[in-house]
Amino acid sequence: MHWILTLLIFASPLKVGWVKFIGAKAFSNRQLSKIAHLQKGNEFREIMLRSAELRLRSYYRSRGFFKFKVDSTKVETVKSLANIKFFVSEGPRAVIGQLEIKADEDTAFLRKLIRPKLPMWYDEGKIKKWQAAFLNYYSDSGYPLADIKFETEWLVDDTMKVTLVVDKGPLVLLCGFDVEGLRKVRRIVVMREVDIPKCAKYSISQIFDVKRRIYTTGLFYYVSHEVRPVEMHGDTMKALLVFKVSEQKPGRINFALGYNTPDQLLLRGQISHNNLFNMNRKLMVRSEVRSNLINPRRKLIELEYSEPYFLGLKLEGHGLGYYCFDRDEQVRKIGVSMEMRYIIVKYLKLHGSFNWERFFQTPENMRGVVNFVELNPFWDSRDNLLNPRKGTFVSLRLVQAGGILKGLYDYRKVEFEVYQYSPWLQHVIAGRLRIWYEWPFANTKMMPPAERYTLGGYGSIRGYDQRSIGPKDPERPFHSGRFLVNFNAEARLRINKLLGLTLFFDAGDLWEDIRDVNLRELKCGAGVALNFYTPIVPFRLDWGIKLVDRGPNDRGRLYFGIGQMF
Repeated sequence: MHWILTLLIFASPLKVGWVKFIGAKAFSNRQLSKIAHLQKGNEFREIMLRSAELRLRSYYRSRGFFKFKVDSTKVETVKSLANIKFFVSEGPRAVIGQLEIKADEDTAFLRKLIRPKLPMWYDEGKIKKWQAAFLNYYSDSGYPLADIKFETEWLVDDTMKVTLVVDKGPLVLLCGFDVEGLRKVRRIVVMREVDIPKCAKYSISQIFDVKRRIYTTGLFYYVSHEVRPVEMHGDTMKALLVFKVSEQKPGRINFALGYNTPDQLLLRGQISHNNLFNMNRKLMVRSEVRSNLINPRRKLIELEYSEPYFLGLKLEGHGLGYYCFDRDEQVRKIGVSMEMRYIIVKYLKLHGSFNWERFFQTPENMRGVVNFVELNPFWDSRDNLLNPRKGTFVSLRLVQAGGILKGLYDYRKVEFEVYQYSPWLQHVIAGRLRIWYEWPFANTKMMPPAERYTLGGYGSIRGYDQRSIGPKDPERPFHSGRFLVNFNAEARLRINKLLGLTLFFDAGDLWEDIRDVNLRELKCGAGVALNFYTPIVPFRLDWGIKLVDRGPNDRGRLYFGIGQMF
């Protein structure tokens, strides 16, 4: 019996135990274990040691340790674990003392692209970044076939010279464009997004921008490109630029269930078709219900039609019809909106709309029609709408209701917003400022109740109850006003791929009139948020507490949100 147990123990496969690198000083034990592919708990085989030595030698050489060697290896077997010791000699690390660039262009400009700080430790990863920077420059200047090689030369002791040799290849001119992979989408849908003139120099940034616009039509799974030579004249190549696409199904049905702080569930459904008449015209029906588990608080039904190139121009046209019932606002609305969107330059856009709305207000039993126009220029360079890491958003929204447009109410709005996102290592510093003002004119003495601003709670100043800041609303059971100032700052710290921690500060106030402003009375809140990152959208749990007007028993408030707050 004993010999059977012994045989079973020795027959069971060995697992990697601890791994130590005796003599290693430049890199940590954990880092070298990953490089050697010797992770604790993995199955151990003798051949792994030889592979680990080769990986270690390659890694050390890429970091400038050209005299690195593994002196010996020792494996100690304890039960079913193989504990491994590598005895290594790192040797001296090479230093880059000189950098030479061989190219036909002004090498001073190329040197500015990489800004080398010499002397520096030899690092192939850094040299590859230099090569990539040169390749990006040349592929954006008409030379996509450029080749960058590097050579090394020892100078004295452990100091070496690195030479970057540039072969830029032929100048590529794009003499034509084509698209492949279309099944139902018409060719013009893709080609009208191509704004590169014929015989223009190859520019990878321009091509990426065209591919981004083709992809954002929502008609394709992926978009790639290929350059096909047509003819060669000396050092100039004429080529055809071909966009390759893969269509996706235009019809979609989406459902979403969510939670809206502080106590509302959100149910949303959407049916859409993104390619009516095979011309990227879109028709969409949306329905949304918000409930506090007892009664529906808000119901919304929308029918939207959009035309990406209205009348063949670079105008994006939208038509929207909607019905809305809001129990909290005590109002029912039915309306129609006609909107035009125009891209002035890459990040600068202009939206304009005309809106007709019939409403029924309770409990006053008031009803009427509101006509208003809206003009909204904005700048948006954010890299991601749901979870931005860098970029700027600036918006100025101008609204006029009534006046020459007629209708029950006459009022104007000016709403200014600016958002800023700045990366810091793997973290993000984010800030937002909102200044909104509205006022009635002509025969209107008070703003419509549903148009008054509210402040407080998640989305504005955390630590306070929803809609609890500002003067008392004259008709509804919360606070509202006409002049709003709100500032938010967040330090979004990334812990790992799944978790993050956010430190935030909120400030602002709400007044009935701009003449009532007193910045000494600003309401302030601060707190911390735990972020959960998913491949689609981040989730967050915020805890905020008042810094002003806090009672003795106030322990703050919790908020749950989907996506970043701004």
